[in-house]
Amino acid sequence: MEVKLFPAKNVDYQKVDPEHFTGEASVGRVFGPDQGGEARIYRVCFQPRARTDWHIHTGLQLLYVEEGKGRVQKVGEEVLEIGPGDTVCVRPGEKHWHGASLEGPMTHLAINVGGRTEWMNKVTEEEYSQ
Repeated sequence: MEVKLFPAKNVDYQKVDPEHFTGEASVGRVFGPDQGGEARIYRVCFQPRARTDWHIHTGLQLLYVEEGKGRVQKVGEEVLEIGPGDTVCVRPGEKHWHGASLEGPMTHLAINVGGRTEWMNKVTEEEYSQ
């Protein structure tokens, strides 16, 4: 097996799909199955108040915060504040959302191991702001 480099300069960032996100955010795929592995790694840059819709993954998801402050919530639980260096583990089948803080932007790596994403309803302002 050889060591392969996937330079950051080669990541193509796109605006996120407004059907699955609220607010402004961009996403770039850092690594995917076509590059030789099971994991998919995305770098997601959320502007203030931007967030995903509620969703589940059929595989494991790890979120690693690179910069800024954000929020994450599992259904039925309190909103958690997250910041640089924090890692969030989302188990398969856990309904959740994640995004930037109320005041500023946040960038995280989303590492999805196997499975797929099932999108659900929008996160309401009340849910987001609690």
